[in-house]
Amino acid sequence: GVALQAGANMLGVIFAEASPRKATVAQAKEIVQAVQRYGERDAPLSGELSKNLQALPSQDWFKSTESMLRKLTLRKPLTVGVFQNQSPSEINAIVEETGIDVVQLHGDEPATFCDQVSVPCLRVLHVPLSKGIGEEAVDVDALVTNAKSFEGKAIALVLASRTPGTSGGGTGATFDWEVVTKLGGV
Repeated sequence: GVALQAGANMLGVIFAEASPRKATVAQAKEIVQAVQRYGERDAPLSGELSKNLQALPSQDWFKSTESMLRKLTLRKPLTVGVFQNQSPSEINAIVEETGIDVVQLHGDEPATFCDQVSVPCLRVLHVPLSKGIGEEAVDVDALVTNAKSFEGKAIALVLASRTPGTSGGGTGATFDWEVVTKLGGV
């Protein structure tokens, strides 16, 4: 409730198997229903999202989706199911059962994976953290290439820090914000 009152436009529900914060389907349903009540709706917004996406130009894709999402989520927050390297059938079953609006892909899923998910997707780009002197610099070109592969597929990109040798975010550590500037052209 606090996040909604503070103006959050998206609330995440974790389904990644390895996460200690993994929600049950029953917990997710409760969260989805609370978010829908707050937004004075009784159904997922995924259909409206998909319809709006079809009308967007492919040029400046992420700028167009950002503008559309800002308008759509004004006083109507979205529920986001966070998944990591799970099958499309598992994701789609949970989406169907819970009413989640969008899916966040937090693993190694390629851009084509978005076509197999029944609702629009957000894509996490993992930005490695440098441990200090002697560590390899962030490969911004690889991040840009990865980001561009999701144009026309994902509705937004989410940047998350990743400690070398781990598979996900949630570290609480920040990466070099200069990376955001370099990704600005995507």
